[in-house]
Amino acid sequence: MSATANPASRHAPRLGSIHAAYNRQTAVLPNRLRYLLPALLLLLATQFITGCMTLVDTEGSQEQRSDAIITLTDGSEFRQTFTSRRAGMNRIEMWLRPPDGENQAAGYVTAELWRSPEGPAPLAEALFTPAQIKASADSISLSFPPQADSESSTYELRLRSSAGDVKVFGRFEDVYGPGTAAQDGSFLLVDAAFRLAYQYDNRSFLEDIGQILVSGWLFLPLAAIVLLPGWLLLVWGGADRLLDAGEKTGMALGLSLATIPLVMAWTSFAGLTWSRRSVTATAVLLVLLAVFQGWRRMRSTKRLQTTGSPAEDPAQSRDRLAWIRSGPTITISLIVVFTITLVVRFAMVRDLSAAPWVDSVHHALITRLILEGGAFPTSLAPALQIDATSYHPGFHSLLAAFLWLTDLSMERGMLYFGQVLNALSVFSVYLFTTTLLDKQRGRRLAGLLAALVAGLFTPMPAYYTSWGRYTQLAAMIILPAAFALLLRSLRAEQPPGLSASRAVARYWKTILLAAIAAGGLILTHYRVTAFFVCLLLAYAAVQAARWVVLRRSEGMGIRWAGAGRTALTLAVTAAAALVLAAPWLVPSLQGLLLPRLSAWIPPSAEPFSGVTWPYLNTAWGNYAIVLGLLGLVVGILQRRAFPWVLVLWVGQLLLLANMGMFGLPGSGFVNSISVTISLYLPMAVSAGYVLAQAVLSLYKDVPSRGRGAFRWLLAGVGVLVAVLAARQLIPLLNPVTFLFRAADRPAIEWAEANIPQGETVLVGPFAWGYGQYAGNDGGYWISALTQHPTFPPPVLYGLSNSPEYIQNINATSQQVIDSAGDPQALHTLLTGQDIRYVFIGGRGGVLSAQLLRGSPSFAPRYARDGVFIFEVLQ
Repeated sequence: MSATANPASRHAPRLGSIHAAYNRQTAVLPNRLRYLLPALLLLLATQFITGCMTLVDTEGSQEQRSDAIITLTDGSEFRQTFTSRRAGMNRIEMWLRPPDGENQAAGYVTAELWRSPEGPAPLAEALFTPAQIKASADSISLSFPPQADSESSTYELRLRSSAGDVKVFGRFEDVYGPGTAAQDGSFLLVDAAFRLAYQYDNRSFLEDIGQILVSGWLFLPLAAIVLLPGWLLLVWGGADRLLDAGEKTGMALGLSLATIPLVMAWTSFAGLTWSRRSVTATAVLLVLLAVFQGWRRMRSTKRLQTTGSPAEDPAQSRDRLAWIRSGPTITISLIVVFTITLVVRFAMVRDLSAAPWVDSVHHALITRLILEGGAFPTSLAPALQIDATSYHPGFHSLLAAFLWLTDLSMERGMLYFGQVLNALSVFSVYLFTTTLLDKQRGRRLAGLLAALVAGLFTPMPAYYTSWGRYTQLAAMIILPAAFALLLRSLRAEQPPGLSASRAVARYWKTILLAAIAAGGLILTHYRVTAFFVCLLLAYAAVQAARWVVLRRSEGMGIRWAGAGRTALTLAVTAAAALVLAAPWLVPSLQGLLLPRLSAWIPPSAEPFSGVTWPYLNTAWGNYAIVLGLLGLVVGILQRRAFPWVLVLWVGQLLLLANMGMFGLPGSGFVNSISVTISLYLPMAVSAGYVLAQAVLSLYKDVPSRGRGAFRWLLAGVGVLVAVLAARQLIPLLNPVTFLFRAADRPAIEWAEANIPQGETVLVGPFAWGYGQYAGNDGGYWISALTQHPTFPPPVLYGLSNSPEYIQNINATSQQVIDSAGDPQALHTLLTGQDIRYVFIGGRGGVLSAQLLRGSPSFAPRYARDGVFIFEVLQ
């Protein structure tokens, strides 16, 4: 038998020698210690991750502070009782306003915290001067040792002033059920605003771990959605060969997120619908296919190990050899990075009842319409008067599939699904790094460290949760898979032993996989699609420049296809991607993208006005920035190509977001904020590279007998760094963006059952941005969870091609804000707009339940736990 006919026998001795080398390297440690060290590292991690970290308990706080509820005078005392929802309470913040400078007395505001029933002495007390209060934005924070038994315990905050008249802010109504307010012994129908915080300790950490374990069954439907479709496609196309586990996961993840939207786009176009039963049956089928494929590979591998007979695919032994060469150390370390990132992402949202901010509302709306219709919606009415194809539906089809399989509520399901995707992004960062650094020494180590940086150092993508930026998150996960698959199709390299016909078939399959990823990217986020095109242009420019300098492609260390095949590959991939995305792309081009390319204008004439540094340097972002810049310098000095690709890519993105500088049309198609929050990806690649180079330089000088211990030392340092970085990320989310409260959910259910079908519900508006208005509390979710539209509608109304529609919403929203203190004026406005119901959520806003309750024009229909629903009487 020829050597090419039996590659397995050729590789078998090498596999054994690598296994033996690995065992020798770890043998420097006693067996028991080798198994004990991971447990010790995890124990160390829990101690560092939970010590001295304070989180805000949004659900336990009362943050409505639009009214000056009382005025503290000398000798008077204000008391507010409250119940702590969390154990470990260690801080309470309140909002005051002392007299102006010329009226200030030389005194103090005294704050005391008492346990209820009253103990012999206050738990904590502090004095604040008027200057101190003003310096802290009219707030005081009373800190004290963590109260281990504070969960469900009642406390009382007492305020006294000897500094003149001091106003206490809160709400002119009883909006906080578990507590009461009183002044000088007289109870008041008001509540002060306060924000509770608690220590995130070992108990809290174990609660989160327990919650993840209890929810562990969710990983089965998650795997069926975000991994199995892509993995099966990779196996079918042979594109998983010579990849390690991290790269396969990154590719499978990106392909899965791209495939499901494409399938739903075409089934919707064909008039076919999905349901819980059909989605479950499809998931079961995917699991069976995966089991069968795994069984085939195990059988082939066993034959390779025992008999040395040929594998079904001649490249399979090379694939296994590549995995062992990369070492289980890299794979296990990547899993550890993912696990820590996942725990951090869930800890970040432990006090949330729903996904934050306004984007989550229209994500939930579109997902609900998919669930109800079993297909992409043809209309968003009555919630929104815009074309249904005006917004990318990729993420929503994924979320709908997850909800079909799990039967979770919309608000909880979106929160869980989004956080898992956020953690899984470390695999896409790993894939992107190893793809850019192909054929370079230490690329897998660089990928691991880049995943660590993106998962735990940079504020993005962790902070995406604060905005509900799930569509961009999903697209940023797809982008590396599309890029890696396209490069694989462009490279002329093929595993040895493949016949010409099989090589051609694999080439066309890889093109199809790249087209699937690119097509799914189009459906998931059009801005990130533009980022992908810019990346390809940057990569092509750098490779062309290197070819000119080196005069031959072999000098780059990679054998590329000829110019004709390259052009054919790019043309076929682009055409196939456009065809796959056509059911959504064609109407979207006609109704949104092409008209807006000439209409969009920059929000500001100032160049790069949307580049916001806190989006880059918060948490350990400063370290990531420095490491990223060092990586570029080191890469350039070492004559690597990737720094120039990253520099050209980022440069194009910044120019794309600032085309107004040159008077070009489509200036608002990509804004600087969307670019800024995507820079974590190139930053992580460059930072991972320079860290890998440093580690490899140190490793080279370590004696061979000490290299095993050196690796354990690196593992310990890595875990320590990871948990220290995690401590900065867990409290990162902005409480201002948390609209939904637990008390809003039963009120929304009441509205669905008792408000007549199709009636519009007013939610307290606020000026959101981009010249638009949004709802300020959990009532904004009404259109997402029920058949009732809200006013203002979800912020997607800004995509309407009707300027009159947008202007009417903006004008009416501002009129609601202006007339919020005048119930009769508000009544006249609402009846003119045919709005018959008003919802005031637990978070509150400009609308006052007390004013509406005292008006004969409004009738209270629901009042519970600080949430109110009023009917507008005719």
